[in-house]
Formats: sequence, structure tokens, C-alpha cells
Amino acid sequence: MDGAATPIGIDWADMKRLFNLLLGTALLVPAFCQNNAKPFAGRWDMTITTPTATYPGWMELVEQGGTPQVGTPCEPNLCPPPPGCPG
Repeated sequence: MDGAATPIGIDWADMKRLFNLLLGTALLVPAFCQNNAKPFAGRWDMTITTPTATYPGWMELVEQGGTPQVGTPCEPNLCPPPPGCPG
């Protein structure tokens, strides 16, 4: 033996294609594993901007009886309460 490396039959182009295939598979698998049919459900944080101030805010989107429902906070200590909130 003269110590020369023997080729294994794969070149850089093949390795690049294999890497892209594995990377694409790794990125797509989580998307197909999700069983949540309601991607917008949950709490949404937002910033409410008025001409004089900026307030933190949030809303919550849930589904009840097959109908989407939106909830908002009723906390008068944080900012003026929205219509329909007590007090």
C-alpha cells in the first residue's frame, strides 16, 4: 500500500444535495407533527398607542362551541376600561 486514499464514490455535489435534503426534512417535520387546528388561539400581546400615551394590552382568542370568541382585559388599574367592563 502506498497510503493513497481510495475514493468512496461521493463528491461535494452529492454531499451538498444530501445536506440540503436532510436540512429540508429537519425543518419540515415539526410542521407536519403539529395537531393544533387552531393556530391563532391563545393570548396575543399588543401595544395600544393613543395620541397621548402608550399602553400594554392583550386579547385572548378561544373557541367555544365551534365559534371563535375574543376576550379583553377588564383591569381599570392599568388603563381606562373598555366598554362593557364593570366599574
